[in-house]
Amino acid sequence: MALWLLTARRDLPDNSNPWIFRYNKCFAMVIRAETETEARDLASKNAGDENRAASIEEGPWRHEGFSRCQKIPETGEPSVILRQVW
Repeated sequence: MALWLLTARRDLPDNSNPWIFRYNKCFAMVIRAETETEARDLASKNAGDENRAASIEEGPWRHEGFSRCQKIPETGEPSVILRQVW
C-alpha cells in the first residue's frame, strides 16, 4: 500500500471550478491505496459538496483536469504531509 496526496487544482476557471464556493467541500486528502485509480475512487467516495458542484459526472477527484494526485515517497526527511488552512 502507498499513501497518495490528492489536492484540488487552483488553476481552474471560475465557470468550471467545483471548489469556487468554499462551503462543505474537501480541498485535500491523504489516501492509503494500491494505485492512483483506487486513491481517486476513495477520495470521490469521501468527497464533500464538490462532487455535486462538478461539471463532470464522474466527480472532480476522479479527473486529473480537476485534481492532482501524487504518490508520497516512502522515505525522506520528517515533514508535514498535509496542512490545509482556510
